[in-house]
Amino acid sequence: VGVRINHILKKQVEEKTIELQEANEDLKKLVITTRNSNELRNCVIENSPSAIIVFDQQFKITLFNPSAFELAEGKKLESGRNILEYELFREILESKKEMLFQSQKGYQNQEFSRQTGAGEYLYYRYNLYLLFHPDQKVRGAILVIDDVTAENRLKEQTIERQKEEALTRM
Repeated sequence: VGVRINHILKKQVEEKTIELQEANEDLKKLVITTRNSNELRNCVIENSPSAIIVFDQQFKITLFNPSAFELAEGKKLESGRNILEYELFREILESKKEMLFQSQKGYQNQEFSRQTGAGEYLYYRYNLYLLFHPDQKVRGAILVIDDVTAENRLKEQTIERQKEEALTRM
């Protein structure tokens, strides 16, 4: 009887060992997939020409890329700081900050311009996306900003050139 019980227990241990090895292999695959996904996400964010800033409901910065650092205008951009401390970001969010997290919607392809101290205008296009918890409660937002000053100047030059051509033809 003791030999029989020992044999049965040994067989159960072998079965559980095989199950654990399979689970361990699945876990290793999941870790590799997650790591690759995180590396891809970080690569996309880090190398994006657009400024990307992620912040929570208290407007505390949780993630940003080098392009966002350039738009911080000399102020050190850090995780944990309030995004509204930075002039450009504050100007963009000023009219939206009260209702941003209650509205359940973002803002796409919005235009924004501001005048520098030298009287020159800078133009930006931005998108503001909300981030949600799995239970669909808002947890923060992503602000994506593109400096479109050169693009707008080129459009203005093209329009001026077309006006001059039309006047010349007349």
